[in-house]
Amino acid sequence: MNVYITSGYQCDERTSNFSCPVNGTNVTGANGLPSSTVSINLAGSLINLATTTEASAYSSADLEFLGHSSNGAPVTIPVKGVNSEAYFAVVNN
Repeated sequence: MNVYITSGYQCDERTSNFSCPVNGTNVTGANGLPSSTVSINLAGSLINLATTTEASAYSSADLEFLGHSSNGAPVTIPVKGVNSEAYFAVVNN
C-alpha cells in the first residue's frame, strides 16, 4: 500500500508527510497521521457467495501489516479476527 505514517508525536510543524523534529515546538505524544486513506474490502467477495447460495456468508481473516520505522527497523503489526458478513434477504415488492 506504500502508506507513510508520521511519528507518534504532535507538534506545530507536523503534517501528513513531515514528522516532528526533535527540537519542534510543543512536542507531545500522539498517534501518527496516515498520508492517504487505506481501504480494505474483505466483505465484497462474500456478496456473490450469499447471492448464489441464497444464504448468509461469513469470513474471518488475520492480517499483518509490514513496514519500516523512520530509522529503518522492520515493523510488524498483526490484526487478528477481522470478521465480515453478507446477508441474503428476499424482498417482494
